[in-house]
Amino acid sequence: MNDNKGIWADEFVGIYTADKKRLLKVPNVKRYQILEGCEETDKHAFDDCMMLECLYVPESYSVQAAEDTFNNMPNTVENFCHWDRPDTMGSGHFVIVTDYLTPSGLSSLHHS
Repeated sequence: MNDNKGIWADEFVGIYTADKKRLLKVPNVKRYQILEGCEETDKHAFDDCMMLECLYVPESYSVQAAEDTFNNMPNTVENFCHWDRPDTMGSGHFVIVTDYLTPSGLSSLHHS
């Protein structure tokens, strides 16, 4: 969904910049998967997010961007997940490879 103000919204009304590189607002849902290709999350993206329990971070996030997101997300989040390969079952979804519950686990986000 596009509008004339330079922002883009996904089907859950997650708000991104027009180039989809920065997540501006996370919808108030239990689970949210940040769009692949997005590179960072605005520090106020979680301000109205009261229900979030699980956040999926794309491979396109650097370790620093993932750490920044972890530090700004609400304390309702129990699982901070990262995916790194398409599901081989043809569903178009991604495989969750690891749950990260502490910032120290973020160092293994990207594989060589």
